[in-house]
Amino acid sequence: MSVNRVSFFPVGNGDTTLIETDGKTILTDVHYRSDAEDDDEPEYDFASDLQDACFQSKRNYHLSLFVLTHPDRDHLGGFEKLFYSGDPAKYADRPKEDDKLILIDEIWISPYSANPNDGTETDASKPVFKEIQRRRKLQSNKEIDGNRILVLEAKDATVAIQTFSPNIEAALLAPTNKESKVPESESDESQPSTNDTSLTIRWSIKVDGGENHLLLGGDATVEIWDRIWKSHKKNTDKLSWHILLAPHHCSRGAMARKNDQDKYDYSEDALSALGEVEGDGFVVASSKEIKRNDDNPPSWEAKQKYLGILKSKKATNHESRFLNPDTHKDGKPKPVVFDLTKSGPSLKVAGTENTSKGLLGAGASIAPTYG
Repeated sequence: MSVNRVSFFPVGNGDTTLIETDGKTILTDVHYRSDAEDDDEPEYDFASDLQDACFQSKRNYHLSLFVLTHPDRDHLGGFEKLFYSGDPAKYADRPKEDDKLILIDEIWISPYSANPNDGTETDASKPVFKEIQRRRKLQSNKEIDGNRILVLEAKDATVAIQTFSPNIEAALLAPTNKESKVPESESDESQPSTNDTSLTIRWSIKVDGGENHLLLGGDATVEIWDRIWKSHKKNTDKLSWHILLAPHHCSRGAMARKNDQDKYDYSEDALSALGEVEGDGFVVASSKEIKRNDDNPPSWEAKQKYLGILKSKKATNHESRFLNPDTHKDGKPKPVVFDLTKSGPSLKVAGTENTSKGLLGAGASIAPTYG
């Protein structure tokens, strides 16, 4: 039986999203923490989930596609613990202790990740950059599994469409060439932010003729969402979503900017770009627990804005449609999993600390009510 689902793994303030559909496995970002391997620690260990999804035979694990939105630690951490790097011809001969390492058939990156500025490489990013450069330098065998790599760049006025399989389409919204250029740090001690270089993709996944739309934007800030709205407000069909991953771990910075009084002014353009929900829809915040405090990310205020978006579309039980993997099951970390169906995404693993048990018992499903 074919698998059609998307899983958002609990990784604190980080992103790890796995799409399984059309015989493909697509992972957007990875934040694998060393504590997850310790049974005495509370972190959820998603390694076995990923290995199960990528299993083909003994010592043979393949991920169809790895999408790196941008090279921050919380989007590529632990890469070397999960994935094989190097010549795929030598994959079968790797050491026994590496028998569950996964071979990535293809990698998608932004222009910035292809040519990062000096000073932005970290211990966490070195293994990823090494593999990126190995693939980009190849003169032959570039198209075999384990060697493929694609650099994606968005356009201002048009949406670039990348077809990955007959039923999987990626609409690239950001970054443009300009957004891929990170300004140099103003001091030797501070590292420039790569957030605005984030690949921002609206996925369209067909299942039995119906479509499921997922919007993933890494850590793109308010400036990027402002530009996206200005570029596409007259043709918003590629902005719509059934599931939105709240950018930058539910940060206010995706929808607001600080003013001279150190307060946040919310951008109507950014909120419009993030507000093209289809039907009831769901918002997922890949972050630590969201509390009513001054943290950012995650931001309590930003969560209220997303709840407002869901409510404005008259979403059924809109408060139960905002989900956080870190508090998803009785207040404890658990993947948020959706089945992708002909009628749209359906929540598979239900029950959060904010969900009424009368509406959603453990293991219950919210049936989609999309137009």
